[in-house]
Amino acid sequence: MIAASLALMDEPEHSKLANAIYANATRDIAASLTVSFGPDGAWPEGPNYWGYAVKYALVAIAMLNSAQGSARGLDMAPGLNQTGLWRVHNTSPLNEQFNWGDSDAAADIDVSNFMGLARQVGA
Repeated sequence: MIAASLALMDEPEHSKLANAIYANATRDIAASLTVSFGPDGAWPEGPNYWGYAVKYALVAIAMLNSAQGSARGLDMAPGLNQTGLWRVHNTSPLNEQFNWGDSDAAADIDVSNFMGLARQVGA
C-alpha cells in the first residue's frame, strides 16, 4: 500500500486517494511495529515469521527514506533496534531454534536482516 500510494501521490487524478492510503498505511505499520517489537525487541511468533516481519519492515523504511527523505519514525519503533538480539537468543549452541511449532528446528538465519537492521535502524 505504501509503495502504490507513493507512486500515485503526484498524479492529480489519484493524489487525494493516494495521500489517504499513505497516511493510513504508515500509521498502521507504525502501530504494528510497536505492538510486535516493543518494548524490548522480542517477537511473539516463531523465527520464520520474525524474518518476514523484519524484512518487510526494512523494505517500508527504505521506501520511505528513498521517496520522502524520512522513515516517518518507523525506524524508531520501540524495540526494532533490539530485535536482532531476540533472533540471536532464540538460537541454541547446537544451531537449533525454538520454533513455536511454526518453523523448522534448524536455525536458518538470514544475515541480510541483521545487515538491514544495522543500516536502517542502527541496531
